[in-house]
Amino acid sequence: MDGPLAGAELTLSYLLADESFVAYARRTATGITRARVAEPILAALVAALWHSRDGAEPRALAVVCADDDAARALAELAAAYLPPETAAFLPSRGVGWGSGLDPAPHLVGERHRGLDALARGGLVAVSADALIERVDPPDRRPAPVELRLGEELPFDDRRCQDTFPNGPERCEMIRTDHSTGAGLPGHGLAR
Repeated sequence: MDGPLAGAELTLSYLLADESFVAYARRTATGITRARVAEPILAALVAALWHSRDGAEPRALAVVCADDDAARALAELAAAYLPPETAAFLPSRGVGWGSGLDPAPHLVGERHRGLDALARGGLVAVSADALIERVDPPDRRPAPVELRLGEELPFDDRRCQDTFPNGPERCEMIRTDHSTGAGLPGHGLAR
């Protein structure tokens, strides 16, 4: 989605002008608050809360949800009311620490995307399970790798090793088929 949902400005301006909402937004700015909100307006409400934090330091807003599915749904719905790349969700690892199992790669990526969005001042829907899981400090997390369609990045062996430490032994072949994802490692890599 390239921008806010058509008509979102009407909903948000109504909420941002409402005295009860403004009072609640002030309370959220001073600490942790709880609220019961009807599901149909939840996304608009959290987006309006994020907008009400304009100029606040930090601007980031974390909303705790019951589980990964609820967090994903809220982030997707709230994104319709927000600037692009502002909303994200922070899912649980999917496996326990010390279980000997690694979390699924897509969950690792979503977790890092959520943490990056928080650091940039975004709106992040956090799964209750993720809230109690250990998170590496920022200096121990890898830097995000941003890939854009049509953009060419220099991939050398060192960059591939840093980016995909558990991946292929060699990173010489890069898939450039736009239908499958430009600039992503291809299936033909030597193992």
